[in-house]
Amino acid sequence: MDIKPIETAYNGYLFRSRLEARWAVFFDELGIKYEYEPEGFDLGEHGWYLPDFWLPENNIWVEIKPKNNQNQKRIYLAGKIWKNDWRHKIAHGIRDSGTNPWPYSLQCEESGHEITGPFFVSCDHGCAHGDGNHGCGETCMGDRFHTTEDRRRFVKDECLEAIRNSTDVFAWISSLDCYGTLIELGYAAALEKTINVAVDKSLSVDNDLWFLASLSNSYFHAETAIDAFNTYYPRSESAKKIQIVGDKMRSMAVLCEGDPLDHKRIGFAAAMFNFALSKGRNREQAAISARQARFEHGQVGSPKKWAV
Repeated sequence: MDIKPIETAYNGYLFRSRLEARWAVFFDELGIKYEYEPEGFDLGEHGWYLPDFWLPENNIWVEIKPKNNQNQKRIYLAGKIWKNDWRHKIAHGIRDSGTNPWPYSLQCEESGHEITGPFFVSCDHGCAHGDGNHGCGETCMGDRFHTTEDRRRFVKDECLEAIRNSTDVFAWISSLDCYGTLIELGYAAALEKTINVAVDKSLSVDNDLWFLASLSNSYFHAETAIDAFNTYYPRSESAKKIQIVGDKMRSMAVLCEGDPLDHKRIGFAAAMFNFALSKGRNREQAAISARQARFEHGQVGSPKKWAV
């Protein structure tokens, strides 16, 4: 059953929903200037579109939507691992501080689904990568593992746990020496996970991978991992529209699902959005204040009506 949005008066605006008003409280708590529905756009085949917020000092357009878990997938990204590989274009922010490089799931900005792994130690020099390190090797900050066996046990346990916690496994096959990936896919098949495989178009390996193809729910050739991922897991209409506005206005554009305390998306725009909004401020406390905000009916002041 759909829940009808509640019109909410706050700070001189009449918001279309209580959720949008909570984001306005969040921005106010962080001292961020905003305008509500200041301008609409003709997006051609995508129709007329009115973004929710414009943050003029941050040059960011923001669209707010309720959190939708109905069709959300939990996706493990299988394939060869190397420094700044294709995963970072799907889920920018999959590196951690190194103290606990496996947060178990983060919401992907581009698709709206959750990414369950693999996650890597953060080291811009690429020290964590190497033979058998799985992005969790030694870094310029030191090695968090006592022995190679400790590291390999950690990688094996975390990968298998992530696959168990996933609904889907997406695999990008760019070479035939992806031995770990093939084992991961066999494990996923035994657990009856949905397996979507894409093979680099430059490879002629179907005779070698026929058994994998027969185990997979879907198998095809693609130009890039990103093209393949977007084919299997297309972006929502809201995500497409807000991005078109961002490109048109040469601004950052972000889709936020749920209230500020729910919003834990990963992706380049989401990372920059979080950075722009933080600036040393307590984002979590602001998000808590937004969730706990109480709005009175007939609030004092004359709310601005929506643009038509």
